[in-house]
This record gives sequence, C-alpha cells and structure tokens, in this order.
Amino acid sequence: TCLHWAAKYGHANSLRALLRSGSSLSQAVNSKGQTPLDLARIHACAEVELELMHLNRRAAQAAK
Repeated sequence: TCLHWAAKYGHANSLRALLRSGSSLSQAVNSKGQTPLDLARIHACAEVELELMHLNRRAAQAAK
C-alpha cells in the first residue's frame, strides 16, 4: 500500500498526509503480512517508526 511505501522509504510527511486523507493503519497489511510499522523497523526509518508507534498508542487508548 502507499502507507507501506512511505514507511519503507522513511517519508514521514507522506505517511501523515495519507493518514489525514483517510488511509487506515488498522487494515494496512501487505501480502507478506507486514504492517507499515514492520517496514519502518526493518528499514531503520526511525522518524516513521516513532510516528506509527505514537499513532498505535493513541488508537489503543481511544479504544478503551
């Protein structure tokens, strides 16, 4: 997905824009079962990884 591409190549601003425009992290899994967070970690994209971790924490808190 576009989210996976942005995460893999460290494009934090693109990732934020995609999420603002309605892309869903909860359903973002590629054909290998990887999430955008997985790809950010694999490719050492720290800024994207931190952003995704923050968003995941916010989503988990909102679900409580």
